[in-house]
Amino acid sequence: MSKRIMVALMGAVALAVSALASTAGAAITITQAPAGSGYQNLSPYNCSGRTFYLTPHFFDPDPNTGIANQIPGSGLPIRLGFGWGAQTTQNMQQFFKNESGTVSITGTDSLADSWGATSGNPATSVDGIAWSPVASNPLTRPDGTVVSGYASFYRGVLSLAPGSYTLSVNIVLAHPVNDGYGTYKGTLPGTCTFTVAA
Repeated sequence: MSKRIMVALMGAVALAVSALASTAGAAITITQAPAGSGYQNLSPYNCSGRTFYLTPHFFDPDPNTGIANQIPGSGLPIRLGFGWGAQTTQNMQQFFKNESGTVSITGTDSLADSWGATSGNPATSVDGIAWSPVASNPLTRPDGTVVSGYASFYRGVLSLAPGSYTLSVNIVLAHPVNDGYGTYKGTLPGTCTFTVAA
């Protein structure tokens, strides 16, 4: 086989592989994220219908001033976050002894992460995302009342391509867990859909 034919054949193979790779969903990268501001926050409990912007986006210009206002948070990194809160640190230890969980994102790209029960300390997921240390934190009860308590959070910065996604989180309690306000058992799911725009 001549060198010219071999180079042309290798080029055709590279194009075919590139075309296949562009149509297949890629894995979403997730890295540990801190608490605080500076992120677009994605949660399985309140993201349905939201759009997250990878670059700054603006509302239409004000008809009176002609000034376009930036959509809050647009262009900031996307942070996935959820957690568990309880009345006491002992309640939190009970939670970590009895819970395991999974998080998945499907769509243009995909992510699957999980963690297991521990001896009572915050867990670290398969992808290396450590739940935050248990710390004093205001908690909002289902009736809207804010109380003092303790909490721990799973937080990760995501690298997402533009597209449509479904986020699912399942916290699985092997035994009933009391948070000081109520008792929970079984699988506690959270699912929503969202869009990422360039």
